[in-house]
Amino acid sequence: MSCPYRMAAEPKVLEGADVALYVGKRGTGKSTRAKDLVRRCMRAGWNVVALDYHDEWSKHGHDTDQVTLGPLTQRLELWQVLADPDVILRPKRLCAAVVPSTRDPRAVAEGFARVMELVTERGKTLLAADEVPTWGPFCQEQLDTLACNSRHNTVPLALVGQRAKKISLTTRSQATHINSGLQTEPQDLDALAEVAGQDYADAVSQLGAFQWCHWTDTGATSPRPTKRNRKP
Repeated sequence: MSCPYRMAAEPKVLEGADVALYVGKRGTGKSTRAKDLVRRCMRAGWNVVALDYHDEWSKHGHDTDQVTLGPLTQRLELWQVLADPDVILRPKRLCAAVVPSTRDPRAVAEGFARVMELVTERGKTLLAADEVPTWGPFCQEQLDTLACNSRHNTVPLALVGQRAKKISLTTRSQATHINSGLQTEPQDLDALAEVAGQDYADAVSQLGAFQWCHWTDTGATSPRPTKRNRKP
């Protein structure tokens, strides 16, 4: 792909002040790339909690030929966390996916908002969250607050969703990294441009099926192709 804009290299790990957004149309590999980031952060010694909407971020998740399971070693039902917050607060080492028992976005948001509070209380923990545009609008205040205070709480964020526009401007404006596959909706491209600039949005609109572009607020390298991670 010919691209006149040079984009930032993907981070090896996140730091305490980082907010990373993984966006792109369905099938562009955004969740897989975010899981790879989580894996690197785990190796670097970070505690990790993932808000796991589709039950696929832990090794014990729902395995299908359409997804690559994530690296997290623990799987918790959301009701367990709500009934006993110490499952988040107590462990010295925590690498857990939190899975809701419902797909009702309002109910998911209510539960996940409590998980966000617990992770903030714990501190020094990477929080990843999948399908943010689905449930995030129903707990937007909590997401915005967490994004704006990540450096103070030492809770870096890795947020995943198909549509950049559905992640609020307040949260987007805190992004230190944006990793995007193809986006074609004008509103989503405008949402990227608001944070990363028009050149980046234009480059994202031209991506091929297995390509992605990474932007950061500090540096630059070029976009690169990535392979679709599917099981044989």
